[in-house]
Amino acid sequence: MINTEIVKIIVHWLHLCCGVIMLGGMSFATFVVIPSLKQRFSREETADLLVPVVLRFRKIVKGVLAILLLTGVISIVGLVRSSEVFVGTAPFWVLVVKLAAVVGIFCIFALAPRLTRYTTYCSTASKREGEPLPESPSGEDQEESRDIGPVLHYIALSLGALILLCAKIVT
Repeated sequence: MINTEIVKIIVHWLHLCCGVIMLGGMSFATFVVIPSLKQRFSREETADLLVPVVLRFRKIVKGVLAILLLTGVISIVGLVRSSEVFVGTAPFWVLVVKLAAVVGIFCIFALAPRLTRYTTYCSTASKREGEPLPESPSGEDQEESRDIGPVLHYIALSLGALILLCAKIVT
């Protein structure tokens, strides 16, 4: 029979490693790669260089998110079964905030490619002289929504930091 303590330790470490991969990759891109490319290359060249990197990172993130989801569910079930988190207590509400941040990150990673494709199309269309910008799905001005990718990136990074803070409070 498998020792449950060993399983808990493995699940916990797998969860932590995947979190480090995801947040570490996002932080590295935000604070090192993108600023370095922007210093050296034009906006168009930077975008061209980042496309293959982002596509590769997205493949990795899909697997990492799946593992994070699975190990997170296992951990939550373990917390609930051990009655360490009672409904209505402070740890319970911290866990609720953490889960809301997790849902936010999942939504960002699900929606970002669609929003980025749309804003890239708008950016390309605005460069063509005389061609009107397509209508925004939300009816917003295209100039305001054109840089949605970096905004989503910072929001996801902030949500990741919130998740780490909540995890520290709960444990």
